[in-house]
Amino acid sequence: MTKCISARLDNGLESLVRVTNILRRKEFKIKDIKMTSSTEDCHSELVLTIYENEKLGIKQAINQMKKVHDVCDIKEVN
Repeated sequence: MTKCISARLDNGLESLVRVTNILRRKEFKIKDIKMTSSTEDCHSELVLTIYENEKLGIKQAINQMKKVHDVCDIKEVN
């Protein structure tokens, strides 16, 4: 089963790398990544699709992403 997470990050590739690295270290399997940057407010919109299983759920992924200082806002997308 796949789940989507939407997050606002600081602009830049470094923010994307930090988020994907922490999920990779925790052994989450990422299916899809989409990042769009905004010129208005120095933030980017990141949408991740991850595979959810019994051991690694969407809540754990969100909690791990909250630890990254580049993440401003995060939520599950239905």
